[in-house]
Amino acid sequence: MRVKTLLVAVLAIILSGSCHAAPWQKFTSIKGDFTVLMPGKPVEEKEIEKTGSGPVTSYTFTYESPLSTGPWFYIVGYTELTDEATLVASKELLDEFRAGLLEDKKSKLLGERNIMHKAYAGRLIKYRDTDGVVHTTRAYVAQRRMYYVMTATIREEEKMSVPAIEKFFNSFEILGKRPAAPPQPLMWRKFSPPGGGFAILMPGTPTSQQSAATGSSNQAGVHTFTLVRDAVVYVTAHRQFRDGTGWDDPAKALTGFRAGMLSTGKNSRLLSEKTIALHEFPGREIKHTDSTGLIYTTRAYVVRNYLYVISAATPTAKQSASSAAIDKFLDSFELLGKPPETTMGQPA
Repeated sequence: MRVKTLLVAVLAIILSGSCHAAPWQKFTSIKGDFTVLMPGKPVEEKEIEKTGSGPVTSYTFTYESPLSTGPWFYIVGYTELTDEATLVASKELLDEFRAGLLEDKKSKLLGERNIMHKAYAGRLIKYRDTDGVVHTTRAYVAQRRMYYVMTATIREEEKMSVPAIEKFFNSFEILGKRPAAPPQPLMWRKFSPPGGGFAILMPGTPTSQQSAATGSSNQAGVHTFTLVRDAVVYVTAHRQFRDGTGWDDPAKALTGFRAGMLSTGKNSRLLSEKTIALHEFPGREIKHTDSTGLIYTTRAYVVRNYLYVISAATPTAKQSASSAAIDKFLDSFELLGKPPETTMGQPA
């Protein structure tokens, strides 16, 4: 009798559990171009964040489990990368993504390793936040997007949650049906900022930025104009030397510029360098690369006590296809009228 009673009790527990654990269902996002298994229907959210590179749009699909055991949350989502971000190597993007997850300095990284999904580079990241919640994330860079698949569970239920987490993660698939963005014709136009003393052709309207001068520098603030189009970063900038350094010794000024440029990037490597001139004003053309995988072609000119810089950067794989546009940009630079006068009293 006791055995029969025990069997009835066990059966009741099993049936009770099966009633509460609904079968997993496939969720497919046509727009997101992915499919995944989830324990229930997720809630979709859209977020638009304003950044210096333009608006960044993210979509997340979240399922909050009603069960008292296993992961609390199942999340899948993606962020549309800006034109500028698409030029960054996948490793750098994944490093930035990891840094964002661990923004709270008290969170503890529990594990990390590189992974792949089809041909897409990814990263498995596991960390514990200040509330003791364990977060497991798989992130992938694919099709001009950052995809992420996440779960969250309390530390005490971490082991028993592994089967559900693995089922969720392993079911995720990027379908690869998203059509490639059609190439847009470059609309070249002459750009000449007020007071800049120059004109140049650019395939659009650049964003401008002005940095203040530092007290210890012999250079005034830098005016920079940046535009990203079709896997190329177009930059033009100018600044004024506070003393007569540029005018008195242009070669020294250009050598100092090259050294500073190569010191800013990680693992920068000089590829080539040659002396050039714009009318009677000396210059330098410098080509280099760094850990981002971009190839930079830069021309710098010393015009009286001003330094003008024109630079274009593109991924190594795009260099050949972008060479005509880059040459057009660099060759179009011209000074307007009389070069800027110095306030330092050197000869006119």
